[in-house]
Amino acid sequence: MLRPRWLVLALAAATGGPYLVHAWNEPTSALWQNLPDVSRAASSTPTSTAEPAATSTPTVGPPRRAVSPRGDQVPPLAELLRFDRSKAWVLGHWSRISTGLAELDLEGYRVTLVTGTGEGDLAGSLTYYFNPQQRVERITFRGTTGNGQPLAALLGAQYGFSRQLTENPSLFLYRPSDKSEVTGELRIKTAAVVHNDDPYSRFDVDLVMTRTPTRR
Repeated sequence: MLRPRWLVLALAAATGGPYLVHAWNEPTSALWQNLPDVSRAASSTPTSTAEPAATSTPTVGPPRRAVSPRGDQVPPLAELLRFDRSKAWVLGHWSRISTGLAELDLEGYRVTLVTGTGEGDLAGSLTYYFNPQQRVERITFRGTTGNGQPLAALLGAQYGFSRQLTENPSLFLYRPSDKSEVTGELRIKTAAVVHNDDPYSRFDVDLVMTRTPTRR
């Protein structure tokens, strides 16, 4: 049986660099569900006001823990998008990691992430960038989803992200408040091609978060 296109893309997302293997047996909880909508307008520019939600296609199969394509059991997304992670923590949760991803004075550790089988789950590459003090300075995620609202709600609750209206009707833009401990943005954009038989890749997701200087 052919795999869904979103999973094939996820398998190819974390390429390059040596493979680092470390076992991890700690059980994890189910992915967060039914998070509240925290979006709000931050501009008077009239554009699309609909949230990046998918249609009513049901979740495939029973709820599951987040699992990478190589079978690694990974924590819920709320535990992944945190800046108090170490290299040892990353190595302990994935069996395949791309390293040597230099960005200025930062060193990137990239992993393939598939958070589950629901439309609000994510598939793509998650990267932690460590500074010379071996602390996470930046977190990025690039991938796809069938419904971007759960991610937007999570970032709203965790880092104060809120909706910013744009002139592009296919773009859903979220940014943290000035008082947040991070800077950056979440961009959820309607995919260039949408397939009815592939409800998990209706939206392209691009997330960048960097710790603010006062929090370093």
